Amino acid sequence: MENKLLSLYQHCRKKIVFLGKETYRNKFAKYSLARIVRNTIKLELRRNLNEFSILFPKLTLFYKLTFCRVSKHKKIGINSFVRVKNLSVSTLFNEYKYDPSPFCAEPAIYEGLYSIELDTGYFPKVVAFTVSSGFILGGSDFIFTEQYCVHSDLLDWKREALFAVTNNVVIDYGDSILVPSKGDILEIESGIHLVNGLNGNFAHFLTETLPKLSGFILSGLYKNQPILIDAGLHKNIYEAIELLVGQSIHIIKVKIGQKIVCQNLTIVSPTAHVIYNHLEVDLSKPLVFSDSYYNVNAIKAMSNHLIQCLGDFENKSENRKIIFFDRTVEGRKLINREDLISTLVSRSVVIMDPLQISFREQIFLLNNCEVFITQVGASLVSVLFLKVDAKVLTYAGWAGNGGNCHFFINLRDDLKNPIKFLIFPPLAESHSHVHKDFYMDIGLFNTCFNACAVDELI
Repeated sequence: MENKLLSLYQHCRKKIVFLGKETYRNKFAKYSLARIVRNTIKLELRRNLNEFSILFPKLTLFYKLTFCRVSKHKKIGINSFVRVKNLSVSTLFNEYKYDPSPFCAEPAIYEGLYSIELDTGYFPKVVAFTVSSGFILGGSDFIFTEQYCVHSDLLDWKREALFAVTNNVVIDYGDSILVPSKGDILEIESGIHLVNGLNGNFAHFLTETLPKLSGFILSGLYKNQPILIDAGLHKNIYEAIELLVGQSIHIIKVKIGQKIVCQNLTIVSPTAHVIYNHLEVDLSKPLVFSDSYYNVNAIKAMSNHLIQCLGDFENKSENRKIIFFDRTVEGRKLINREDLISTLVSRSVVIMDPLQISFREQIFLLNNCEVFITQVGASLVSVLFLKVDAKVLTYAGWAGNGGNCHFFINLRDDLKNPIKFLIFPPLAESHSHVHKDFYMDIGLFNTCFNACAVDELI
């Protein structure tokens, strides 16, 4: 069935995209789609839902190519686009040269099992420029002109599965990107492009997006342009933007697939590159450093900028020396979480959910604590706001090279104490390459917890 669908898709793509014959489109496409739907229903009756979940994206793609007009845009990297268009750029941050930090784990045996290939020693400089008469799409960080689809120079099309492609916002068509013409369209005079489809994850937002805005403001280039950002995000993300630019700013929340046409579109080149998903990469082998890295100059400037903007924040909570952010994520559950909670409560540590306290309060608490504890994941990016002498304990089920630990290790190049990873064997039923459910050895946790001299802080 899948081979039949792919064969039909390839045939229709040639006929519809390039010939564009309306008669062929209306008659052949409708007939073909009806046959596919009929056969898929038959297949579903005989198989389970997993089969349908595989076929559904292909059906969606076929529908868009069949019933929607598409525009075709040649792929081009930012640097090449700037040269071709002879655009003026402003440097926000210089390139950052890496001196990678070591992986510190308990039990120590895991330190020798985690392997990363250092394929680059630096992150490129960050620049800003303006595109005239361009458009963007909700769910994508691409910039479109009539001729081009402008993308990050760090993108490896053969290695990465992109959010915008996986979720059918756009169609990857070899050396071009196809954009379905259906959907909402909003026309504006100017705006700053911060949309990328992954801003719902704080790790992506605080490395890939907010540093762009911070750098643009710090450079003196910000002139109250509207902020273009994904719709449907947690309120703390919008609060972070308002903290930098003020509550009077015009934020345009862009829905997935929505088209924003802008006469003067401000672009900031990447401050980070964090792969959404890998394409057929063997995670049992060493990952490459550039799969998840960033310009620490930009990250550090953003962190300091936010702390300065916080000013004399009147915190709702008392100043706590030990901070525990409790975050449980589907796919990497701490099975005996209640045992950990009981241990911490018995030591007078307050349990906090970062999603239930404001962004301002998070920064205040983090910037004043001595010990920070949380599970490996987006909440660990909070190390950005710690004092240089703070201590960090984090924990996870062992995911091998897929655990992406180097992403967190190198967020700060000025911490006096290395981030300590408590690693535990994963449960056998954890099938994800990067997320593992696990049990925690509470005795090992207590040993590492006590090593932070916590009794003096409670």
